[in-house]
Amino acid sequence: AEDGIRGLVRSRGLGDVYKRQGWARRREISRLRALAGLALAGTAAGAAYAYLPWASSRGPLLDWGRPGSLERLLAHVSGRQYSSYLDLTPAALAKQLGLAFESLSGEWGLVSWAVALLAVVGLLALRRRDRALALAAVLLAALNLAVKSVYGIAEDQEAYLLPLVGGLALLAGFGLEAVVAAARRRPARVAALALGPALVAGATLANFPGCDRSRYRVAESFVQDALASLPQGGLLLTAEWQLYSPWLYYREIEGLRRDALLVDVSLLRRSWYFDLLRRQAPGLMERARPTTEPFLEDLRAWEREPLPYDRDPVLNRRITERFQAMVLGLLQAHDRPRAATLEVVIPGSGPDPALASALGRQYGLVPQGLLMELTPATDPPPPLRAVQLAARGLFDGSLTLAPQGVEALKLRPLYVAMAANRGRYLEANGRLEAAADAYRQALAWDAGKLAASEGLARAQARTVP
Repeated sequence: AEDGIRGLVRSRGLGDVYKRQGWARRREISRLRALAGLALAGTAAGAAYAYLPWASSRGPLLDWGRPGSLERLLAHVSGRQYSSYLDLTPAALAKQLGLAFESLSGEWGLVSWAVALLAVVGLLALRRRDRALALAAVLLAALNLAVKSVYGIAEDQEAYLLPLVGGLALLAGFGLEAVVAAARRRPARVAALALGPALVAGATLANFPGCDRSRYRVAESFVQDALASLPQGGLLLTAEWQLYSPWLYYREIEGLRRDALLVDVSLLRRSWYFDLLRRQAPGLMERARPTTEPFLEDLRAWEREPLPYDRDPVLNRRITERFQAMVLGLLQAHDRPRAATLEVVIPGSGPDPALASALGRQYGLVPQGLLMELTPATDPPPPLRAVQLAARGLFDGSLTLAPQGVEALKLRPLYVAMAANRGRYLEANGRLEAAADAYRQALAWDAGKLAASEGLARAQARTVP
């Protein structure tokens, strides 16, 4: 009996060993699978980045970042060129977090708060089931908000929050699962099961008007309105991506207004952008070489190592002066009409006040439609041209536009400001009735435009006998 008991203990001990070894084996297999999954995901992500040098080698029209070499690929992927947009001041952080909260609060329309509540329930439920996955969800949200709070870009607010939106939707799914599992009675379970389709339907109904782009022709209309006042063969300086980007499509793909040349002033601070300009206007770039080459020498050095230019005021002043000389050289090398959009020529309202001041010293500004025509200070100003602006979808209420979208933040103010500028120019030249009409147009687009309201009052007072 004693021998039998000892044998039974030994057999149970051996079974425990087998169990422990099997569990360790399963954990080892689980780790291998996790590592294999990470390797597969990393390979897929790497393949997307590996595509960039191959695409660059094919000579695309707009070789953004020119990531043909390892150095430029790393600079492009790491976003080095966008570091100037980072702002760590408390005011900027508060503003960006406020914009993020505003965007998220309306992401799913009227059911946004229900989705947020379900996401909290889902996170708590997930924490009990899989702490690693719950921690990953929290880190995803925290990192996304951290990047968004320090990167103060005006456009694409919603796009930069996509990881957080996707994470919240996933957590809301876990929360819905927990609510269904907690429902014990049949009516409560049916109501919980119906909650999911109800949330989807509510978000769809709330967001469909804004997502429906079947009648959205704002980009096309904006390009047509802007170029309507640019004479044949004209050169236009702009820092407005909402104009430059669709123009590039319509010029290169649709073949519209290939006579015109638009130059993005902000992209002139990237050496790879000059390849596009040489393809679009080889004659102009050849004539402008005396001013472009010195600037490119500094620009390439700055792209390789920007720190010396940040620390050395002599280098900083030299690259700034060469940049201004290069822009003025492009204008002087272009013997046809020249123009600029408003933010390029008004100090304090655009990305480069020093450049705006330099242009103001060299050229007079005449409002023509949505553009400011640049005329040499020694020449007589050109006559105002009658330009009919369509402004399709911006003011007629035919589209549902986001309050913080680029249409409201950039396009509408441009139309209003240029109508008011036209009124001021006409008023200064004694054409009071025409000035009053321009002011009325500005007020029809924005009744709260104080400058237009005051200008209209002045023009009407001066026309009264």
